[in-house]
Amino acid sequence: MEQRHSTGRRRSVAEQLFESYLGSQGLGWDYEPELGGRHPDYLVRYPGGTFAIEVEELQAPDALPTTGYDPATAIRDALRRARNQLRGCKHMPTGIVLYSEAAHRSVTPVTVASAALGPGYQDARRYDQVETRSPALRFPGKYECPVDAPKLANPFLSRTANRTVSAVMVLMRYRLSDFDLALWRELLDRQARGEVLRPGASLDVAAQLQHVPRTYQWEFSF
Repeated sequence: MEQRHSTGRRRSVAEQLFESYLGSQGLGWDYEPELGGRHPDYLVRYPGGTFAIEVEELQAPDALPTTGYDPATAIRDALRRARNQLRGCKHMPTGIVLYSEAAHRSVTPVTVASAALGPGYQDARRYDQVETRSPALRFPGKYECPVDAPKLANPFLSRTANRTVSAVMVLMRYRLSDFDLALWRELLDRQARGEVLRPGASLDVAAQLQHVPRTYQWEFSF
């Protein structure tokens, strides 16, 4: 069913999901308030005060790419549009929420971080261990990049380039597999007991966990 705001404007899928998330957290909001001559999408109320949010839903390109393409370009464009709407909110915390259902408009956290903080990141994860934390990325400074590739250190957000955006957030659906979760927990337990996880260890564990149902739980992640 089509849903509209009191302003009469049709709500985007991203806005509907974002409002659902806010409701699940017990947070109130005002839609398109006037702040500093601008109208960001939301003024969110929380126990410590308020913050302004601009929601960007990335759509599929009109013409699908036939060669390689940079997924960060569309994200940077969305960040610029959102930042412009938040310019009247410099007196309060602000955030940009990104959402996409389009295959060629990926908004995975690593892709968004690359778009916001510079494409020349280094993945700090160790692939010989089971990690319990989110991916850790390191972004080089300008003088750490190759001379012929200075754009690898061209961040949208930085201490010198950003005076408007407090945070960039990703709204996305995720599917939790009971089987994959059981496999990860078993590998983590073995690692905690001091076992060295050799290549192929996950395949051995998977063979032992055939009794675990391959069921899924659908959730929203933010």
